[in-house]
Amino acid sequence: MSPKTLMPKLQHYVPQFILRNFTTGKGNQIFVFDKQEEVAFRTNIRNIASESAFYNFAINGYQFTIEPGLEKHETQTAEVFGKAIRERSLSSLGNEDRVTIATFIAIQIYRTRYFRDKIADMNRGLTERIRQYGFDPDKVKGHKLLDEKGVKDFSIKMLMKNSEQLVPHILDKKWLLYETRESDPLFISDNPVARQNRQDFGPFWGNLGLAVKGIEIYLPLSKTLSLAMLCQSHEETFHDTYKKAEFLRTVIPGFERKLPVDPEWLENLKRGFEEGVAIPLTAENVVNQNSLQVKWSSRFVFSSKEDFSLVREMISADPRYKSGMAIRIS
Repeated sequence: MSPKTLMPKLQHYVPQFILRNFTTGKGNQIFVFDKQEEVAFRTNIRNIASESAFYNFAINGYQFTIEPGLEKHETQTAEVFGKAIRERSLSSLGNEDRVTIATFIAIQIYRTRYFRDKIADMNRGLTERIRQYGFDPDKVKGHKLLDEKGVKDFSIKMLMKNSEQLVPHILDKKWLLYETRESDPLFISDNPVARQNRQDFGPFWGNLGLAVKGIEIYLPLSKTLSLAMLCQSHEETFHDTYKKAEFLRTVIPGFERKLPVDPEWLENLKRGFEEGVAIPLTAENVVNQNSLQVKWSSRFVFSSKEDFSLVREMISADPRYKSGMAIRIS
């Protein structure tokens, strides 16, 4: 941070070093879909996922920013990501590399416009609930309706103080690298750390917390590579399934032809779990990962291709996707 007065500056909440991996042609051009306006356009990456003075704040009349600290960590992360992308493998990542990536992901969760919008939504919702119970929100100790500056200050405070608490949960996951073809590219969005969980714990329990059993976390690294961080239970389930399939192959001739999945996919997944090499994605897998970017994005989805038919289909089927998933961080 610097006590100097800072002039307004365009600051990215999705770093340009990662957006650059999704560009097309020359000049860092990328295709953008605006979910609110339902229009697609092409622009330079410097114009997207950014706002003026997004990380600047004032204390007692002095101007500060966390931008330099973020830029320093982005430089470190870009080197580590670059190694994984070049090698199409996680096998050479050391412990320090993994801590660098986990820290980047933890910070990324808190640094977006999406996070600020959801903080504002929750604050307004709580204020309205207090009114419904017959109380004056202004007289409830510890609560106040946050204006835009209040939301910004609160989100920066959360980023600085709370993001490190997420790092152990990310490091505890099983990391996999997935790969697709440039002809069937991955999306990235203005909120790129996406999550899903196929386990349902009932209406009163969330299933998207980073420490929850079954959680899957995805971060696209490039138009063809995606980093997945999965609950350890996924690896246990896979190895159990693989052992059973291997046994049945030995006792039932032609059993592999009856498997509900391609045997080659199982072998690729095994190598991914054990060796860290990139696992080829099926077309359905690509759709799933891209749909997560649509669901979790605040407003904008980015791609190296102009085909956003999946985005249009999803927001047509469920308009709630226009503003992203409800937030729940643990």
